[in-house]
Amino acid sequence: MTQSSDAQANFEAYLQYLSYNDDRLLINGESKYPILLPQRVSKESIENAVYEYCQKYNIDYVSTENVNKWSIAMVKEYHLQRLKPKGKVEKTTTAQESKEQPIVLTDDLTREVTFQEVSAILSTSIKKDEAAKLITFCGMLLAQSNEDQLNLGFQSESSAGKSYIPIEVASYFPKEEVEILASASPTAFYHDGKWDNEKKVLFRDLEHKNLIFLDQPHFQLLEKLRPLLSKDMKELYYKITDKNQRQGLRTKNVIIRGFPSVFFCTTRTDPDEQEKTRMILLSPSTDQEKLRESLELVSLKKSNPEEYRKRIQHDPRRSWLVDRIKAIRQWGIREVLVPNDGKDVYERFMKEHAYLLPRHQRDFPRIFSFIKAHALLNCFKREKVLNGHADKPVAIIANQADIDAGFELYKEIEQSNELGLSPYIFKIYREVIQPLLNPQVGLSRKEIRSKYYTVFHKTLAAKLEESVIMQLEGAGLIEQSPDPEDKRKMLVYPTVSGNISSDRKCIPQDSGATPLEQYPREVQPAT
Repeated sequence: MTQSSDAQANFEAYLQYLSYNDDRLLINGESKYPILLPQRVSKESIENAVYEYCQKYNIDYVSTENVNKWSIAMVKEYHLQRLKPKGKVEKTTTAQESKEQPIVLTDDLTREVTFQEVSAILSTSIKKDEAAKLITFCGMLLAQSNEDQLNLGFQSESSAGKSYIPIEVASYFPKEEVEILASASPTAFYHDGKWDNEKKVLFRDLEHKNLIFLDQPHFQLLEKLRPLLSKDMKELYYKITDKNQRQGLRTKNVIIRGFPSVFFCTTRTDPDEQEKTRMILLSPSTDQEKLRESLELVSLKKSNPEEYRKRIQHDPRRSWLVDRIKAIRQWGIREVLVPNDGKDVYERFMKEHAYLLPRHQRDFPRIFSFIKAHALLNCFKREKVLNGHADKPVAIIANQADIDAGFELYKEIEQSNELGLSPYIFKIYREVIQPLLNPQVGLSRKEIRSKYYTVFHKTLAAKLEESVIMQLEGAGLIEQSPDPEDKRKMLVYPTVSGNISSDRKCIPQDSGATPLEQYPREVQPAT
């Protein structure tokens, strides 16, 4: 049962958050809504007090999830306050005093810089994974643009470091623009925001944000966010059902505003086709060299944490990049223009894609995003578009170096991305399955597991094996047929992909050529 919009319009107050002040709690930080602390402070006692006082103050729109979250926060705050020395008055600073000083634009800070130099700096704490960390950096840098943000999906097995990359890259960016969610249910994401009492809606502002979802168990949240990921509209209006412990089910109006850069981390390797096209799929490397370097870094971190912090946080190159990002944000550029109406980019893309696919309508704009990220990184050295007598440019114009850098970065993920596969799944195909494919003799699952163990030095889990086979078959790289000697078993055979792009050519799916013919061994692209 849901309430009508007329009933919702009569809500006078809404529980947004709780704050701790002088041994009492304040609803929404308002002194007119105080809550006396219970004698024994616990999560349960604070929850009961919140419900009691909300009823007393006629605050009838109370989310159970919100009460639970803020009750936990208030218990922590209560104990933190009790641990502070009494009589010590902390100095308060005004907003003007706490405002950061503007970055001085020195010649060194504003010099031309390449993606390779940025990658070298990021390598202080992120070993290898050049493409993944650079694309992540581009996504976060583009958060300040009007509509060039990126959606990235990190997919890999457990312990591979899929969430480590976005968290580490985010440490270079201003804290106020980064929002990290350890977990979120498909509907909980909509419940967090500011209540607009005049419009009677919950307002969620994601403009110029970097939104990181860690270790998500499924893709249902992304399914709910499809219009946001597609950048359909600047403001999205949702009507959702919210369960209130006191009042039952009610309709809640939610407005989500802005285009954030989204980073979604999960061990699941089977996203829906719609999520595959809305995200750039990335995977951290798990090769031996990368693991050795990572363990060496972990060794320092665990044996001497203070030395690790000094080495990482006080690295002059790292500090330089942090200041560079602050300076870029300081300029506040929202638009990057590509010369010649983008025709040079279009013609270059068409030369490398003899056969177009519907998903190229989403892949092609990503090249522009990479180009604009490189230009934004070098905004101080780019041609500027001024608005009247403004001191700061409203836009900059990319040059040929930006276009080349954008295409070069796209090449790193082109094949797997256009197949709708994560680099992890594509690596299994290239290093495990493809070398064994034979048009005349089918490949058994036992042979695949054996080869996987040889390449990755571990067993292939049955669930992952099934997911890999299904995805590769869906991408058109393989096909399955019953074993002639045992109809209960399925054998894997090579087929053709019309989706892989390369410098050589694209072969349509009905051409009769196999992937091995498309990429002869002596000229196979590097993984």
